[in-house]
Amino acid sequence: MSSINKVMLVGNVGKDAEVKSFPSGDLYMEFSVATSESWKGKDGEWKENTQWHKIKVLNGAKIKYIQDRIYKGVKVYIEGQVEYRSWEKDGQKQYMTEIVVPKFGGEVKIMEKPKASADTFNPNDAFAGATSLPSQDELNDDVPF
Repeated sequence: MSSINKVMLVGNVGKDAEVKSFPSGDLYMEFSVATSESWKGKDGEWKENTQWHKIKVLNGAKIKYIQDRIYKGVKVYIEGQVEYRSWEKDGQKQYMTEIVVPKFGGEVKIMEKPKASADTFNPNDAFAGATSLPSQDELNDDVPF
């Protein structure tokens, strides 16, 4: 019988994404995502528990598309699989848990509009300083056609 290793998260990015490469040249992206839950305690006070998740994206095409869109504070949907790693460092066993979005399958979706950049044209900005609309007389000038 087969098994399933699937994780779905909706949360906020904790720091801007970092794009790195493996020795093979393949790209990967790392960033953290915070998920929070709130509840009212027995004392009537609101409590909150925040969990931090390390995310690793292995899909190079997806990385190229989202690398400028993953920044601190943006809300994202992540679909991947949980992976555990361990290694020795200074005689101590170290452990890491990551949510990995594999090369094939998985998902990273930005769940809000991207922040405006300086080179993005917004047609409403053209009228930002206008205090009133032009009068009909001003619009009916002598047009030669």
